Amino acid sequence: MNKKQIENTLRDYNWMLNEIKRQRGLLEDAGTNLVAQSGIEPVMPKANGETEDPVSQEVVRRDKKNKWVSKLEHKVLFI
Repeated sequence: MNKKQIENTLRDYNWMLNEIKRQRGLLEDAGTNLVAQSGIEPVMPKANGETEDPVSQEVVRRDKKNKWVSKLEHKVLFI
């Protein structure tokens, strides 16, 4: 880390600690709206960009959050 990055990390230290706690609490939740669709909707063609599986969406979302929290933890541990 260069001098500016260390300075920013020191300034944001308390915020990062609180954000890590908050995000960990949110990640403990099992998630909602993960029930499969019924009827004809699941077999109909989807528009471009529309994902079919809410479970895979949740996995991707949690993975992104975990990576972000890991970056924050790395910075906090450095200090």
